[in-house]
Amino acid sequence: MGGLDLDLYPFVQRTLPNEGEIRILSVARLVEKKGFLTLLKAFQRIHQEYPRTTLHIIGTGKDGEKLRIFIDENQLNERVFLRGPMDSNQISNELRDSHLFCLASETGEDGDVEGIPNALKEAMASGLPVISTFHGGIPELIEHKKTGYLVPEKDDLKLAQGLKYFLSHPRVWKRYTRSARQVIDENFDLNKQIIEQQRLYSLIEKNNEIN
Repeated sequence: MGGLDLDLYPFVQRTLPNEGEIRILSVARLVEKKGFLTLLKAFQRIHQEYPRTTLHIIGTGKDGEKLRIFIDENQLNERVFLRGPMDSNQISNELRDSHLFCLASETGEDGDVEGIPNALKEAMASGLPVISTFHGGIPELIEHKKTGYLVPEKDDLKLAQGLKYFLSHPRVWKRYTRSARQVIDENFDLNKQIIEQQRLYSLIEKNNEIN
């Protein structure tokens, strides 16, 4: 299980801001299986009703131009921002400055499927409510309507409903995000994993000495 350095992703309790930007963040390579066109269509559905929402996408990849064209054609330039590549420290800062996290993973035409994306673990560690899909290893990480909100893949209408769920129920954020952080603490704390590995190695060494 891929562990996180949790010092880099401190938990911050989020609230829906009363004024100013409501920032939705997504972090992934700009490739088909990350579902960015589905996410853009879902964002398009919600931003009329929630005009303060913006979408910030961090990453690079071969679908970048396709996404730019969609953003231009749908006049989303002032609401959707392709931010390019960032390192772990920069991503940590972006997570801290955001309100919701969405990753719309889907099966690529080539059959490519996700495991458990690190970006979702980082968002959950940081205290962001997360919206994602019933895809690959994601349901092993996120329990629907307990630690996050999951929707069928390639369904922009349902994805928009997931975003709207958190935008219209700000009181549930605390319950979801604390449960999500607990999952990360229990299963993905790199320091705990290192200690456990060292314990197992020392047991193996002792057994070898005895034998």
